[in-house]
Amino acid sequence: MATRALAAPQVSASEYGVTADGSVVHVYTLSNSHGVSAKILDYGGIIAELNAPDRRGRVKNVVMGLSDLHAYEATGGLNSLIGRYANRIKGGFTIEGHHYDLQANPNGVTLHSGRPFYGAMVWNAQTVIEADRAGVTLSRVSPDGEQGFPGELRIHVTYTLNEANDLRLDYEATTGAPTVVTLTNHVYFNLAGNGSGDVYGQQLQVMADQYTPTDADQVPTGELAPVASTALDFRQLTPIGAHIRSGEQQILYAKGYDHNFVLRKPPGDAVPLAVRMYDPASGRLLELRTTEPGVQVYTANHMKVRAIVALTESGTTPLWMSRARSDIPIYAFTRHEITRRRVTLYRGVFPVPFDIPEVRTNELFKAILTMMLQLDLVEKGELVIVTKGELTGITGGTNAMTILRVPKD
Repeated sequence: MATRALAAPQVSASEYGVTADGSVVHVYTLSNSHGVSAKILDYGGIIAELNAPDRRGRVKNVVMGLSDLHAYEATGGLNSLIGRYANRIKGGFTIEGHHYDLQANPNGVTLHSGRPFYGAMVWNAQTVIEADRAGVTLSRVSPDGEQGFPGELRIHVTYTLNEANDLRLDYEATTGAPTVVTLTNHVYFNLAGNGSGDVYGQQLQVMADQYTPTDADQVPTGELAPVASTALDFRQLTPIGAHIRSGEQQILYAKGYDHNFVLRKPPGDAVPLAVRMYDPASGRLLELRTTEPGVQVYTANHMKVRAIVALTESGTTPLWMSRARSDIPIYAFTRHEITRRRVTLYRGVFPVPFDIPEVRTNELFKAILTMMLQLDLVEKGELVIVTKGELTGITGGTNAMTILRVPKD
């Protein structure tokens, strides 16, 4: 009997364009054998495309992509790396008795650290090719004093794709002096496809019982509040637009969703599930897993387009989030040569990509999963998401879902 060769992810590089200051920008294309691919720019670490099939096998880009490099230069920060400090700081911060003032708006708030933006820099790039994944590592050195932050910071961010449809981001930052760091990628998703309309009918589940309320400047007040009985309750899959026009004060402050959720952290899971996002129309489902204690959900409230949602994992700790003080820095490095590592995993799990008649027995479920394994549509241990429209009579509710796990043996 012939042995079938195992597929391996691939990475290729090509020139993407030239910046206004004459720097050459490259695009790195990551792809696997399931029709999933990602395009990563060395300009700002931008995720320009994340292409994935729907339940019919039709492939679309599920992040907000722009037409060319000049468009990315004009917008700044779209789908890009954010640092040194993602999110907001009010009034600067103090480390070891020394206060550091930062670039701020008239209310004293610094958003995403100010200029120069990490998303507007050309990073050093090195391709990554391993047995089970392929990608690119982007790196740069942030000098002491850049954006007003102390200490030189050496940064490496590795983007990889595997055959399980996992787009993984590994962050590593090493400081030469006490400083504060929290990095992220500010990627915007629309699981129906880029330019396909708003995301209000798409569904979100956030693994959080609490969130961090903000003041009118969207800076945390110091409280950890329950999501129960509020417009921020996404503990079950809920349409994004269900409560986005709520009259609750937190929604009015943000003009939609722009909130940090305090994630539940089950023991024994190094990279636990943080968010599920599901599009009933296409059948695409995205899981965000992270080592971080928080996730920010942003519905592009201050942008012209409302067809996207940003899911950015947060480095804020429960200790920080419980206090409204700027002198308790997040992930403060208090010794020299300290390295911090973290992982973000965007996991694509797609429904059965063909029509199935009414199914009512476990034996038929088993037969379907066996066939999917034989066709390399799933792997052992993988989750399969099935909607009511695909398997009549199995679940209740129009958009209800059955989650099956393929047996490992």
